Amino acid sequence: MSWFRLVCSNGLTIGVTRSYVRRRHLGDLRLEDVGLVLTSGLKEAETEQRNFECWRKAEIGLNQLASWVDKDLREGWGFKAAARTFHIARLGSDGEIFGQYKGSTPSTIAMQKTKRVPGAPQQCHNLFDLSQILAWLAKERRDVQEQLEWREQIPDLMAPLLNGKGA
Repeated sequence: MSWFRLVCSNGLTIGVTRSYVRRRHLGDLRLEDVGLVLTSGLKEAETEQRNFECWRKAEIGLNQLASWVDKDLREGWGFKAAARTFHIARLGSDGEIFGQYKGSTPSTIAMQKTKRVPGAPQQCHNLFDLSQILAWLAKERRDVQEQLEWREQIPDLMAPLLNGKGA
């Protein structure tokens, strides 16, 4: 079970897989076979909804975001993804690095604006906005398995920011 933004299907999703049901389809699958997983999934969806509401209320400034991007996100997803995240958070558009890496951080390296990120605000104001930026970047990975892995990492990547926000 996962959330999916149906309005424009732009890939702005976050998901964490916590249970699986695998069974060969022989025509004998019963509701009882997946009932526990569905019940658990619905409870998890309620928790995720509360988290999203909390994230929307948790404002974040560019200074706090820059610190997180330069340390935590850089360690998790690398320099380039961290730089792109900060660029999108500041301007609502993706960017390509054209500055010198040496002596730069993801939040200070020169970037050239490329395409507008669908659904992104002109500037990131809260943790929900940030989660959507990260989800969009995860969707941009070429490998489908890597897309899923990156999306599942988003809550853990955001944890340092959430710890100070009471979520």
